[in-house]
Amino acid sequence: MAEKEFIPNDPEQILSDIIADYQQRAGMTLNPADPERIVIDCMAYREMILRGEMERLMRQNFVQYASGDDLDTWGQLFNVPRFEWEADDDYRLRILAATRGNAGTLEAYRQRILGVPGVADIRIVRKSDDNTLPPGVVRLIPIMKAGTDEAMHGEPHNADLELAIRESIYAGDFGIMGVTAVFQSAVKVPVSGGVSLRGILNFPRQMLLDNVNEKIGQYFNALSLSFDSEVGVYDLQRAILSAEGVLSGSVALSFVNVPVKQPGEFYVKGAVPITILS
Repeated sequence: MAEKEFIPNDPEQILSDIIADYQQRAGMTLNPADPERIVIDCMAYREMILRGEMERLMRQNFVQYASGDDLDTWGQLFNVPRFEWEADDDYRLRILAATRGNAGTLEAYRQRILGVPGVADIRIVRKSDDNTLPPGVVRLIPIMKAGTDEAMHGEPHNADLELAIRESIYAGDFGIMGVTAVFQSAVKVPVSGGVSLRGILNFPRQMLLDNVNEKIGQYFNALSLSFDSEVGVYDLQRAILSAEGVLSGSVALSFVNVPVKQPGEFYVKGAVPITILS
């Protein structure tokens, strides 16, 4: 496997950059025998060591480059234990072979996060999805479960859920996702439309309105728990027809220009006025 360098660590370039920065800030030219060069040489040496440690830590976040105990952690993640006395190179090949063709760490972390109490859905955005992300950074966009079991619906996450997700994905029994996981709030996309219907003869009007509103609310509550949910007018129509007091075959819906969701957005109930026809 070709070696990959994440953190440039050329000693001559580091020294040259520090000298140039010092000369620009001090407004003077340094000579090799100047006392300041001793301090600068020490600074360059220290930076080279730090960059080397950063490089080592960065490599542990990729099974292709991890070693030692960190490689064992990857093996545990994919349920591939290391054989006794097995070398890193051989072990790494077995891990890669076991995960070839699978979703790999993305799906592993998705399932881990979905197992956190209070998480309804999660979007994981990588640099391959959004080129503005720095290397090694992933963006997490959760939908949070809110309300009671009877009226469960989705909401943007809060600080408590963010903390619970962080504790789960950075737990010692699981591993580390990249260098940094940043959070972004999911965005509600209201869906508005009109409903007209007829009620059963002599059925109380207010009770009819309450029953229909309840069915509409239940439909959109379920819709709001997933990023992948799409508005199905016929599904909503069937839900309304199941409301007590609605005359069979009398429901008509007007949902035009349903907004198109962007990544990280989810549908919620907008303005849905109900017209009861005489």
